[in-house]
This record gives sequence, C-alpha cells and structure tokens, in this order.
Amino acid sequence: MHEVDDAWPGQVVPMVLRRTPPGRRGLSEAMTGLEMSPGDVWWELVDPAALADDPPAGAVVTRPAGRELTHVIAVQLGDRGGDGPPRDLLGQLIATLRGTQARAISMIPDERTSAEVLLDAGFVRQEDASSPDLHVLVL
Repeated sequence: MHEVDDAWPGQVVPMVLRRTPPGRRGLSEAMTGLEMSPGDVWWELVDPAALADDPPAGAVVTRPAGRELTHVIAVQLGDRGGDGPPRDLLGQLIATLRGTQARAISMIPDERTSAEVLLDAGFVRQEDASSPDLHVLVL
C-alpha cells in the first residue's frame, strides 16, 4: 500500500506492515476501537520514516488459533490509509504471515472487510455450522 504525500505532489511514500511496538499500541487501539487481549498480535501499516507519535495508516489485530492457524480479528484503515476496503492491507498481512509458522489464516467478514474482499484475496468460505461466515486461506 502506498500513500501520496500532499507536501510532495506525485511522490509515493512506501508503507511497511510491522508488529506494533508496545509504546504505539494505543494508536492502533484508538483506530480499531479494540483493546489488547492476551495473545493478540497487533500490526501497523506505517511510513518507516514517520515520527514515533504519527498514527498508523492501518492496523490489524490477529490471534493465534492453534500452532499453524492465525485468526484475523480486525483490519482497519486509518485516515491516511485511503478510502474503500482494506484490500492492500489484507494482502500485506497475507504476505507477512507467509514468512511465519502460520499455514492458514481465518477471518469472519465484517463491515470493514466484506466476504467479497476475503474471496478476492483467496479466502474460501468454510462449510461449518458452528461458524457459518468463517473464511480460510491456506498459505
């Protein structure tokens, strides 16, 4: 995902998805409306050259669901992350998780990340009566 800097028209700022440092979790919590729970992994989409107190362009909350499954709790773009669904942010998360021990990602669609966005990213809807909206992507 890239952001256009208004101070430099036409310049693209490269963004990086990284684990949210403990001192910045408040910024991501404010963006998502969620609070940190034990075991949650917070990710932030940032300009690596930004100031330490600049809000992230996007935030993701994941939770390990077993040794090789990661469940996505929330995907949220901030004011600088652009309009529309968080397709690029979800794509960066998928690419990042491919470099971990995770072998699958699960997510239930919500108002920010629709089933269509998940299907476009390669997720498959699971036929599971206990969680009928669960979508899974095998890495």
